This record gives sequence, structure tokens and C-alpha cells, in this order.
Amino acid sequence: MLEVLNTLEEQSQFALLYQIVSDEVVELSTDNQNYVIARNKKSNPVWVWTVNNISKQKQLEVMAEMEKFVLDSETKFTCKKEFYENLKANKFKLLTNRYFEMGTYYCNKTIKPKNVLGECVLAKKSDVEMLATYYAEFVFEIDKKEVPKTEAEAHVLELLEKKELYVWKNENKKIVCMAVLRTTGKFARINRVYTVKDERNKSYAKALVCALTDKAIQMGYVAQLYTDLNYPASNKAYMAVGYTSTGFLINFSCKKEGTPMTYLEIVEHVENIVKPQAESFTAKMPGRMQDWSGHTQLVRKFALEFASKRKADLEVVELAALLHDYARYVDYEHYSKIHAEMGAEFANQILTECGYDQNKIKAICLAIKNHDQPNQAELNALEGVCLADADGYVHIINFFEIYNTFRLVKKPATTKQSLEILLEKVRVSYNKLSDWGKKFAESKYKQAVTYIEQAIECYVD
Repeated sequence: MLEVLNTLEEQSQFALLYQIVSDEVVELSTDNQNYVIARNKKSNPVWVWTVNNISKQKQLEVMAEMEKFVLDSETKFTCKKEFYENLKANKFKLLTNRYFEMGTYYCNKTIKPKNVLGECVLAKKSDVEMLATYYAEFVFEIDKKEVPKTEAEAHVLELLEKKELYVWKNENKKIVCMAVLRTTGKFARINRVYTVKDERNKSYAKALVCALTDKAIQMGYVAQLYTDLNYPASNKAYMAVGYTSTGFLINFSCKKEGTPMTYLEIVEHVENIVKPQAESFTAKMPGRMQDWSGHTQLVRKFALEFASKRKADLEVVELAALLHDYARYVDYEHYSKIHAEMGAEFANQILTECGYDQNKIKAICLAIKNHDQPNQAELNALEGVCLADADGYVHIINFFEIYNTFRLVKKPATTKQSLEILLEKVRVSYNKLSDWGKKFAESKYKQAVTYIEQAIECYVD
């Protein structure tokens, strides 16, 4: 059936399709010449292979077959870019706006990274709890989806039984990175590469991928992997250890009419509302900090980190972080002093229109309403505390950007006065933090205060 994939590049791109059609349980549709559509599990993406320059008649035939694979929930597909463009041109009615480009790579000879201490070993059952935690973190980073502990442990155990899960242990025998190596046909696929957060930027992922690639080559396989092209650092890292790009595929979503919005769709919808408003607000004041990338996105990042550490509701925290300053961006002149209260009203309207859970909307609105209060830890639920702590922490670590903004907005007479206003802002931001937040931010706060105080003492206008 798949003999029509006659080049190494295309075989590498669709190596996962080989695995799917070789499984015992598979959903399959093909004409044995122009297309293959397959899925091995309901929860997995549907893979669509088509010949290049597929005829219009066959395009329509494939679209009709694809509809049979679409579930009552959002359904993911993977195909060539050419065919994805055909779907759009034919106005495939189930197509959503959610997609990303997936890079495809293979390797026949590795380039070993230098000065990386440690070794690649097969994961052990004694490490299941730790590896399950890392797997859950990996899934949340990629899909913004929480994985229950029992489900994560079951998944890790399954990989251990198949002897497919490998880890990199550093010179102190600590697990710092993990990845899966799975063989199908002539290919060995490396995926789910995850480096522990505190151990990143040390080339551990490069070393592990390189070691697994060597292992695959020694066993007679062609090593192959897929990447998200939205993450250029990881793509660059794979090429640095010897991988060759074979192009890219498109991962996209379809859903039936009337299907409720998924959480990821709601997040993207909110991003599409807040981001242009924030960027437009920034553009009105050249020299001001970037409100979207320099504030909202940073607050989101740290709010999720705090929520993960403190076991808060990640959905509530993320949406609250995205919307916490939205009212300020909409109309600074009218809403600046009441932006928290107005932001809660905007959040309620936006999320209600999305059909989001009303109880979670209430929690989000409460978090936004109280995120700027000096006694926020008393007023908020845990989700609101995570948001307020992240907001205050970002003000502290981003104090130089705030200084530039104050000079534009408050227009103080002297630079020294600007610095004094900045020092007060940093102190207020720290004092509004919860006890947990203050402990987390203490060292950064002291550094900021020391720097600003020294600048005030030595500056002469």
C-alpha cells in the first residue's frame, strides 16, 4: 500500500504512517494509489498521505473520507502542505483555524555535542514517579493539557515495558532529560524529548538525542523525528547533532458544526483579542515596554509556573493572566485606575460568549478584579494569588522597562524623580505579594532595590 512512497525523504516524513497501518487496530481508508488516511487510536491524530499534484476529483474524494474520521470533539490531522492548501481552496467545511507546521528530519550519521557530561540509559521502574511528573509537565507545555498522576504513571509504565523510554543522567546521576525511541519498519523515531526545567540550556537534549540516534543507526535503522517549527531552538539543536531536514507537514484541527470550543481554542480566541489590543496600545507610545510580549506573556508564564508549584487550577490562572490588563489596553484614559474591575467585566463577556464553564469564569473574574490590591492574598482564591504574585514579580524583574514607561507616562521633571517613582513601584509590587510570592521574589527584589537606590544616590540631573 505504502510502496508509492519511493523516496527516503517522503518515507521519513510519513514514517509514523507506517507504524499506524502496521498496528492491529486501525481505522483506514485508501484507494491504494492516490491516498492513505489512517488512525490507530481515537485520541491520536489522523494521518493523510496524498500523491503530489493530486487531481481535483481525488481531492474531493479524500475530503469526503476525512469527514468519516472527525469525532464529536476536536479532531487533529496531519498532511502535506500542498494538500492542506487544497482543503482551504476547496473550503473544507470542518476545517478550523488551528494548525502548526511540523518539521521532519532524518539522520544517518551523528555529530556529537562537546563537553556534555553524563550518560544515556534505559529508564527504570524505580524512577516511575519522577518520570510521570516530567511526562505531565511535557504534555502541559506542548498541549496545555493537565494529565492526572495515575494516567501519567500508566503511560510511563507502558513505555518501560516496551523498553522505549530512555533518560540522560548527568555526572551526579540525576535524571535531567528523557526521550522515547520507537522502531517502525526501516525507521527509528525519537520523540517526546523533554529536559527538566532547571536543567535546560546545558545541551542535555542534544546529548540524549545523539546517543539514541547512534543506537538506532547501530541497529540498522534510519533515525527520524518530528518537530514543531514554532520552536526554532529545538530544530537548530537537532540539526547540530546531524539531522537533515526533509521539509515539513501541517498539523491541523477539524470539528463538526456546533461542537463546543475546546480549552485550547478558547485560549487562542482570547490571545487573538488581547494581543492586537496590547500591541496597538504599545504603538501609541514609542519607547514604552512591549505590553504583550514584555508584560502579559511574562505574567502568563510565571502565573502558570506558580500555579503548577502550588496546585492551582491552570486553566483559570492562564486565562486570568491573559485578560488581567485587557481593559487598560482597550482604553487607558478611562480604565487605567479601574482596569482590574473593568477587566473582570470584559473577561466575563468574552468567556461567556465562548461557552466556557461559568464557575471557572467566576474564578477568573475574581482573580482579575483583585490582582492589583495590596491585600490580594486575603481577597483571592489560590488562582488569584498566583496571578497577582506573577504580576508583581514581573514588575520587579522588569523594572528597567517600567522606568522607561514611567518617564513617558508620568513625565517627571528629572531623571532622579523617575528613579524615585520606580523605586516606589518596585516596593509596592513586592509588598502586594503573598508570603509565598515574597519568598520566591526576595533575591530579585533586593537586587532591583539596590540597583535603583545606587542610581538615585549617584545621579545628578
